[in-house]
Amino acid sequence: MSQYAPKIGIIGLGEAGNLGDDLILIATIDAVYEALPEAEVSYLSHGQKLDWSALGKSRGYPRVPIGIPQQFEIPFIRQNNRSFSDRDVVIFGGGGLLQTSHSSIRPYTWLSYLPESGKGNPRIVATGLGLGPISDKWLRKLKAMGTPFDKAWVRDSNSVALARNDLGWTVEQCRDFIDREFLRTIHTSEIKSQGADKSLGVALREWPGFSVEDAVRHIESIAKIENCEEVVFFVLESNQGTGMDVNFSRVIARKLALKTSMVVYQADELDEFISRMSSVDVAISMKLHSSAIWAMQDIPMYPIFYAPKVAALFGQEYKGFQIVDSKLIVPSESNGTPSAKSTILDELSNQIRSPESLGARFSALDRLRYQLIRLAISMKARIFNLVTNRKRAAK
Repeated sequence: MSQYAPKIGIIGLGEAGNLGDDLILIATIDAVYEALPEAEVSYLSHGQKLDWSALGKSRGYPRVPIGIPQQFEIPFIRQNNRSFSDRDVVIFGGGGLLQTSHSSIRPYTWLSYLPESGKGNPRIVATGLGLGPISDKWLRKLKAMGTPFDKAWVRDSNSVALARNDLGWTVEQCRDFIDREFLRTIHTSEIKSQGADKSLGVALREWPGFSVEDAVRHIESIAKIENCEEVVFFVLESNQGTGMDVNFSRVIARKLALKTSMVVYQADELDEFISRMSSVDVAISMKLHSSAIWAMQDIPMYPIFYAPKVAALFGQEYKGFQIVDSKLIVPSESNGTPSAKSTILDELSNQIRSPESLGARFSALDRLRYQLIRLAISMKARIFNLVTNRKRAAK
């Protein structure tokens, strides 16, 4: 290989205060450095910084990756598609980036970071990606636009069906980044609960139709079945220790007639958080990556299916929101389905040549329209927060 250091970019939700997305970022960087130890790696950062000095030492990175801060687009002034325009290859994903359950404009938000296509522009590889739910409006738009990726792997059969049947995209299936192979590389310390009480770990997220009362009844029922005296809530996603899932878990904890405690994920305490998860005896798991971690630790689980990705992890068909009243096992990963890591190794194993992307992109008019929509949404949210805070202060 020549002396030229390949430049690799990563677009995802890393450093946004979400344990699963931070693990995905680490797994992606692991794969890049394994394939190209001389690479210069940059990634999209959302500000809640991981301890890269410690991670680099423990994981043997040849150099620290560079975080590119997420910034709000300003029409004609600041464009997301310039953030990774100097890369040779851009890795998009994994995780559920392309969906509209959180925001009606989210598909644009993520795809806006893709540099322009054509000769001399980075090749785009999407892998470990989860698709959906996507609104009918965006399904029509993305199908008409065509696939934005030069190669693409998605993490479950539902995403494969959506991509092929509804979007007309060419994709293959791979495993999620956070599989047993990767989790074995995470250092954990053995932490045992103080005292002899049996403990129930709980990892939930706020979700439409899942009430506090539903959660309380279910937790108390499982605690009784399992003879648990203590409930430990694990919040895998927060904004500097606050947020919807923190509040949701806190309200539930207050209503339980059991001893409770709460552990909220912080990016600079990743190993400690996972170690603490290993200390419980049994778990109720709603989050995808809490389920993967507890499965790796052989901790029995009562899952809650809120999305196809969670049901798929347990080898179950998704039939809508379901609170499971029995313990389920996460089956062994299929040997026939490649890991997300292996897709990166395969794509980067050959010498990086002159970059070229053939993927579809938004037109200049579309970009301007979506930027203005995002700006309007942001302004409405700020006005709402300002009015709400003033009303609270006046009371």
